[in-house]
Amino acid sequence: MGTTQEQPNYYEILGLAPGATPQEIRQAYLEAVRRWHPDRNKDPEAHEVFLLVREAYEVLSNPVLRRDYDQRMGFEGPITHTEPMTGTIPTTQVPHLRIRVSYETIPALDEPQVWYALLNITSPWSEPEQPHPVTLWFVLDQSNSMRKDGKMALQKAAVRTALDTLRPQDRVGLIGFHDRPRLLLPLTPVKERGTIESALEDLRPAGGTEIALALALAWRHAQQRLSQREVTAIWLFTDGRTYGDEEQALQLAKQWAKAGVICDAFGLGGDWNESFLEDLTAQTGGASYFLDSETTARQIIPEKIERFHFATVRRAQFDFSLAPQVELTGLYRMSPEVAHLPTASPVELGLVRGGERWLLLLELRLPPLQGRVSGQTYRVLYGQVRLTPWGRGSVHEERVPLHVRLGERAPHKPPRAVRHAVERLTWYRMQRASREALHHGEPHKARALLRHLAQRLTQRGRLRAAARVKQVERRLRAGALPSPEDEKALEYGTRLLMLPDRADTVRRRRRTAS
Repeated sequence: MGTTQEQPNYYEILGLAPGATPQEIRQAYLEAVRRWHPDRNKDPEAHEVFLLVREAYEVLSNPVLRRDYDQRMGFEGPITHTEPMTGTIPTTQVPHLRIRVSYETIPALDEPQVWYALLNITSPWSEPEQPHPVTLWFVLDQSNSMRKDGKMALQKAAVRTALDTLRPQDRVGLIGFHDRPRLLLPLTPVKERGTIESALEDLRPAGGTEIALALALAWRHAQQRLSQREVTAIWLFTDGRTYGDEEQALQLAKQWAKAGVICDAFGLGGDWNESFLEDLTAQTGGASYFLDSETTARQIIPEKIERFHFATVRRAQFDFSLAPQVELTGLYRMSPEVAHLPTASPVELGLVRGGERWLLLLELRLPPLQGRVSGQTYRVLYGQVRLTPWGRGSVHEERVPLHVRLGERAPHKPPRAVRHAVERLTWYRMQRASREALHHGEPHKARALLRHLAQRLTQRGRLRAAARVKQVERRLRAGALPSPEDEKALEYGTRLLMLPDRADTVRRRRRTAS
């Protein structure tokens, strides 16, 4: 069915997913009106946003207009895991793995082609009735730079947010680090809150930033209590860069992955190395975050800990081999948490809980295929996803066969889910390209990229993100360079746009229920 890509996505404008009920549409509209009415919101973009909100409600609240709109946009009812989809490669167990590709047939060209595959993986097991025990090691930065801008207070507040969500029988340990690490608190049950708070208050800034030594100390203690019946996690907080020991830290993370330990990282301020933290956490299936306020901590941390408590799979791994001359140029986890994953096999996927899924976007570069026979099937990748259950159950395996036919490309567009995933990846890359242009002394190019990105985001109803991008563009136009904190906010804000609509909906419902 044809799609009018130039028309705004009214569901995204109201913060909804296709299939929303009339009650949800009305509630979202009223909330958007309160937020964006020009009499209340003095932002220069408020009037434009308010008109889009009203236009979206006029269409979606009218059953006839909504049906016509859904047909034009390709929204054909609520999204489920078992709906028939164009571009799907069948598997033996459809409910647990769906594969959609950008094109099922491609021409045999004499030049390389970029080709995408979207893997939608669900767990074969339900959530546990009782939460898994959690052992959580906090690796806390106490370098001199933590004195500034309330970063030490924010770090402590984030730890307290975690303590509020953890259960009394869960255990935590504290490692502090500057030039060298030290054990602030051995593993202690969360029910002994006073002891934990006392150790946390002893954290004082001094010295430089040596991350690998701190992680090694945390690992030495974590190994003493590894259990197949509980989640073990290491959370790194830092506001700075470590120098010369990044490879040592990455090797440690690979050891954690083999033991089923999850690592997440939280950057404070604007001077930390996001590429390093992303590489570190991706080794274990974790994620990195920009922690700019206590509000952000309260949005991120409870959800992560609840995922630990109610994970349906102990370990998830994607193992694959590529056909000769095929390159995996990008592997992105778009749900349940956004991350740029390694492109070398095997890859750790992290944890999901009930109602969540792993959504992986693979970007592949196919070699020149000129001279191959039309109608021939070309194998691109062959792999499998291994899901390890809690307890002593057998490992669940799903085959991942990626292949494409050679011939004349069909006139229809790629499946909607693939289009949306690639579009959101493009948003993220445009933001990254603007940063690179700015750092190479090309402010005009950076501004042009940001203007284009803001237009696309507005068109797709991503109004808050568009406003943030426009704000940075206006500062550049006025001759003011964005601060490191502004760059981090734009980087991680655009990264979160890669989350699919369904994941956002599940998050909102859980937050409302809690």
